[in-house]
Amino acid sequence: MRNLAQIIVVGALIEFLCLRLLLRLGPMLPPGETTTMLANGMVFVGVSALNFVLLLMLVALVEHARHASRAITKFLSMMTIVLALILFVVENATSSPLYFAFVLVAWLSIGDALIATRLRSASLLWCGLLAATFFLLAYSIVALTLPFTLVARPIVLALAELLAVSAAISAPFVLRPRFDARAAVVGTIGAIVLGGMWFGAAWLPPTMMIWTLAFTGVWSPFVYVPAFGLFLYTLVALAIHVETRQLAIGLLLIALGGLRWDYMYYVLLAMLGVGMLVRALGSRQIEQTSRQAISPIQEWMPG
Repeated sequence: MRNLAQIIVVGALIEFLCLRLLLRLGPMLPPGETTTMLANGMVFVGVSALNFVLLLMLVALVEHARHASRAITKFLSMMTIVLALILFVVENATSSPLYFAFVLVAWLSIGDALIATRLRSASLLWCGLLAATFFLLAYSIVALTLPFTLVARPIVLALAELLAVSAAISAPFVLRPRFDARAAVVGTIGAIVLGGMWFGAAWLPPTMMIWTLAFTGVWSPFVYVPAFGLFLYTLVALAIHVETRQLAIGLLLIALGGLRWDYMYYVLLAMLGVGMLVRALGSRQIEQTSRQAISPIQEWMPG
């Protein structure tokens, strides 16, 4: 499962670079035959990577359902797979009742992962922050099918963005990566670059964010800049060490999904990412509990 997740991360990164980032920069490149060929090549690679990742994520869901101990977990995983396959064949319209059902089942799967793992204290609160973010995103999709809206969709998306940024800021304090100078340098450079872009060309960061991750930049840059730096630091510090790499993979999958639940690819990225994060946090919790139980015994052991 871990090897499969690593392949998914690589494929999602290729899709992100080719389709959501480099292709969006195409209009800024000088026109010409070379630029056109480059854009066509990026589209082909990006679309291929996207479809490949979609297939692998469905395989990961099958594996998750096979090894799940709870009946509700198996049911939700299989329902997600069935609905995803139907949407893959039928038109994937975000306003359709079928897509609404898919989003609902996906969000319930995220909640089920939190309940099943029984996280404690700060980890539970932080994962709850992620679940609340995805709930707001799910509501923004559901609102498209309702004849009325309790809360305006732009307000819901702005709140989801605030929760996501809050999760990024608090990530190093909850996930507690081992300090690494290289990660600190990457995070600092990232924050400086984003800050320089924001105050040098204020239109550029929000434009790039909405293109790639569906962040609108509705809040102050003094929120986004430290959030980006702290997120980069956490991601790199977790990825460097083997024992925390699964946390890094989960965090990166969630980030690559962004705030877009208008296509099942992004929803599945969020599901898989949260699942990996929660399992890794649960394993860490078990290890800490075991060490705490063993320590008093060791104190009484002779020698």
